[in-house]
Amino acid sequence: MAGRGGLDPGVGVDLSYFMDKSGFSKPMCPDASFGEGLSDWRVMTLRDERGREQLLARVAAGTGLEQTREWHVALFDDHQQSFKSIARWDIHDTHESAHPFRARVDDRDYFYLFPNWRVPAELAALRDLDATKRSLASRAAAIARCGMRVDRDASGHIRYSWKAGAERCTMAGCVN
Repeated sequence: MAGRGGLDPGVGVDLSYFMDKSGFSKPMCPDASFGEGLSDWRVMTLRDERGREQLLARVAAGTGLEQTREWHVALFDDHQQSFKSIARWDIHDTHESAHPFRARVDDRDYFYLFPNWRVPAELAALRDLDATKRSLASRAAAIARCGMRVDRDASGHIRYSWKAGAERCTMAGCVN
């Protein structure tokens, strides 16, 4: 805020652009890492093992909105001024536009990559698809459509819990 140490709005915003050798804006998501075509990018930040803040993205790489070639976790390389894939997840279903958010549960930080998919907010966990936990009961209608068995307790009540390796349920149905 202006007056409290912030920038005066009349001055504008001092932006820095990453430029290529010709002076044009530099691609920050090179095709060499993610392939050609449409990619859906969702960014997040976390501190690495040495306490440095890192910019990451969950990327659904594909040629359209229906199906993806694969998903990636991308890390921004400050030196190269572009994102590089650090993990490739072999997922080919729809990308479902969802913004990751961070939440603290039982003294641990998580990224919720989708409403029913979470992973510890740690770089090592983001690299490992098996570390993600998925809630099966959060999309009961999709579960019923795909014929998947719902986890229930001895009284028949649905167990709302997070499980590693569970199928990811979308509004279209369940996928691995």
